[in-house]
Formats: sequence, structure tokens, C-alpha cells
Amino acid sequence: MSSPSKPPLVQRILPPGKFRSKLRHHTLSALAGLSTRATRQALKKNRVQNLYFHFLPESETDNFRKLIRRLSEDHYFLSYSDAIMRIKSGEIDKPYLSISFDDGFESNRLAAEILAEEGISACFFVCPDMVGKDRHALEREFSGDLGNESRMMSWAEIDSIVALGHEVGSHTLDHSVLADLSLEAAHEQIANSKKILESKLGSIRHFAWPRGQFHHFRPELIDMVFAAGYESCASAVRGSHLAQMKSPAGCIRRENCLTSWPINHVLYLLGRSTRVSSSLAGDWPVHWGRS
Repeated sequence: MSSPSKPPLVQRILPPGKFRSKLRHHTLSALAGLSTRATRQALKKNRVQNLYFHFLPESETDNFRKLIRRLSEDHYFLSYSDAIMRIKSGEIDKPYLSISFDDGFESNRLAAEILAEEGISACFFVCPDMVGKDRHALEREFSGDLGNESRMMSWAEIDSIVALGHEVGSHTLDHSVLADLSLEAAHEQIANSKKILESKLGSIRHFAWPRGQFHHFRPELIDMVFAAGYESCASAVRGSHLAQMKSPAGCIRRENCLTSWPINHVLYLLGRSTRVSSSLAGDWPVHWGRS
């Protein structure tokens, strides 16, 4: 009987996670190189595109600044609320970008300072029940990726980013996956997180559900979000908003980015999303019956 074939040498040298990361890096580098002209044309298109991040390691601050400055060369940065307004009104007459950060990690404070220095207002989606918790507590209680973060921002730090001109939005009470909860429990996550945040920070206008894919949400929760008083409901589903969203209770698309990514990879991904997007970008899944 023949012995099983060995995996390629690179897979035997690198752990599976690092192998996938290397493969992704080389694939995106090749695609970015082949699509330079198409990317350049796509990024000139009038649209609203919402970038979002989770972490900003101190070692990646220079790359983050370079990315923001490169994007500023051919885009107009909007506050998150202004981006939502243009998506809802259809006033999309330039290539617009907004920035948000999810979860409320301690490194978001550094991101807020850099963005303020660059003249950009962002939205930071936080979970009030997680505020101030250290990594030991988060490892027990938090359902998302912790990266290398040591803790969440404190309320004082959240106050400081608001003082810099940034917005805060709700990301549920504790980062629960809403699709896994009863409707009653999901309502508590959506409505009570807003109440707590508003008791400390004032008006909270925007909501983003944890994990951000459609299978992490439910169609019954859409009305719940807007009945709670939010003005927008954001996903982590990629897409550019090219035209007026058909319903004010539509779905905001956002582009996941990592501050470690090479800038040409980010540009390629933004361009690709723009090329494949349509005027339906703000719609919910067709089988949800909400279009």
C-alpha cells in the first residue's frame, strides 16, 4: 500500500494559519498588480464606502497613517453620520469614505487620536457591558477576536474620543451573536445597549451587529433596531453604496480592513467591491422579504 503523500514543503514549514496568511498575501499582491488600472478607475467612482477596523497595534500606526493619506488623495472623508445621510438621500456626487472601529478595544483610543490629527471623524461601535474589562475577563466573556489587545477602553477613554470629534455607536451589550438569541434577549441587547450608552454619552444614532454577516442576524431584528431609535443598521458585508438606499431601514455595507495590510491590497479590495456593487447594495437578502 502506498504511503500518503506529504503536504507541500511550505505547509510543513509554516503552521496552517500562517500558511493561509502567506497564501492570501501573495494572491492579493498578484491580483492587485494585475488590476491596477481597473482599481484606479473604480476608486474614482462616485460612491459612499465605509471602511471598518478592529485593532491598531502601535507597530502599525505608520502604515495606518499612510493608508489614510493615500486614500485622501482621491477620496473625501465623511463622518459616519454624514455618510449615512448621503446613502439615505442619494447625494452621492463624489467618491466618499467613512471609517469606523468595532468592539471598543484600548488601541481604538490611539486610532481616534491619529484620525483627529488627520481631520477625520470616525464612529466607534462599543459594547457597554464590555467597557473597561481586561483580557482575562474578555477571554471568558467576549465572543469575538481579541487580537493582541490587553483590554477594552474605559468610559473615560470613550469620553476622550468623543471630545476629539468622533461618534460612538452601539455594538450590542456584550457582543452576543444576535441570531443565536431569542427575540426577547436580542431586543435587550439592541435597546438596552442604546439606553446605557446614551445615559453616559448622549445621543446614540447608529448600530452595528456583532460578526456582521447576514447569518449572524435575523430579519425580525431589523424593525427592532429602528424601533429602538437607531438611524442606521450596519453589517460587515462588503459593498459600495452607489445610489440612494431604497428604504431608510436598509442595510449599511462596510469593508473590513486590517491596519497591517499593504496599502495596495486595501485599494484592490475597495476597487473590487465597487466594481461588483450595484444600486441594490443597501438591500437586505432577497429571501428575507425586505427589499
